[in-house]
Amino acid sequence: MSKETYLNLLRTYLSGRLSADEVEDITRYYAEYFADAGPAQEQAVIAELGSPEALAHQILSERNWEEPFQPPEYPQYDYDAEYVPIEHGRLPSWAVFLIFGAIVFFGWPVALGLVLGLGGAGVLCVAIGLGIAGSAFTNLSLAGALYEAGGGLIVAGVGLFLLFMLIFLCRLTVKGVRYLWDTFAE
Repeated sequence: MSKETYLNLLRTYLSGRLSADEVEDITRYYAEYFADAGPAQEQAVIAELGSPEALAHQILSERNWEEPFQPPEYPQYDYDAEYVPIEHGRLPSWAVFLIFGAIVFFGWPVALGLVLGLGGAGVLCVAIGLGIAGSAFTNLSLAGALYEAGGGLIVAGVGLFLLFMLIFLCRLTVKGVRYLWDTFAE
């Protein structure tokens, strides 16, 4: 049995009987104990400590655990075999490229529409708003000019908001693609 397997079993036997913080403190203590002994003495430390069930029973007894300790029933495993976790959620490369190809093929019209729609509307609103605000003082009274300039600045502000939304959506898309690639690509 490896030290990782030993510590995982110890954590399992203590979980639900002690607080999560106590379980982590105990597990950290025994991980340091293994580290101090060194990798060559790993099996000697396991023999010294006994089974994870017995060590959990001893720890709970020392803490005056009210309920009698009954280790959970687990199937018997070959503890001498090295534990190798199985990675789930990974797709083969061809599937990843097929999915991303479909996203690019069907997604580019949507992306182009967003860029042209939001970007074009944003630039147009900023230009028109600044044009209205700049030309407001030519032929109007002061009150009318201030009113028209305020409206122009509001339109320019809406345009800036649309441009910022375009930038936000582009960054969000890049982060989403990067997350999907990291999650599903081999």
